[in-house]
Amino acid sequence: MEHDWSKSDESLHEAACAAIQAFAKEHGDTEVCSFFFDCDDPQYGLVHISLDSMENNIRSAKQLEQYAIKGRERNIKGMTRWQSAKYHLTTPVLSPFNTNGGDFEFGCYRTVEFPAWRDLAESREYPHGAEHEDDYLASNARLVMWRVAERLVSEDAFAPLIHVSRFLVGYSVQDEE
Repeated sequence: MEHDWSKSDESLHEAACAAIQAFAKEHGDTEVCSFFFDCDDPQYGLVHISLDSMENNIRSAKQLEQYAIKGRERNIKGMTRWQSAKYHLTTPVLSPFNTNGGDFEFGCYRTVEFPAWRDLAESREYPHGAEHEDDYLASNARLVMWRVAERLVSEDAFAPLIHVSRFLVGYSVQDEE
């Protein structure tokens, strides 16, 4: 079974360009700091296009910081605190950038459907690799999103947006990456 992934690339690229243009028209005064492709599970054949405003990003980062502070105050107490200090002092990972597309101000701004991915996931001929290998569909979905993100950057497709100098472009599959 061989799937033509270039069709997925073209569909996602076309949808991303349309989303960028629409966002620039609808939210032309919004300062954007992140653009992500988000795929909860490729077997459902959906990729969400999400954007985050700088204002929401700052708010999200501060909320995560407060959550971490409270968790550390609660968990680094008592006689056994040394047994889990590393975990509690490093979890959650703090960052000045929110990279969870679900928490973006414009999470799921647009959704792109890939019916062929659903068909592929349900096929009896679905390729299964060795246990240590990546899943066929998830890996190819990652590659599609990565290639399209690289293409958008190289084409300067984000030019219509008001974006900060540390503008993030990314993707996630099942809340990873």
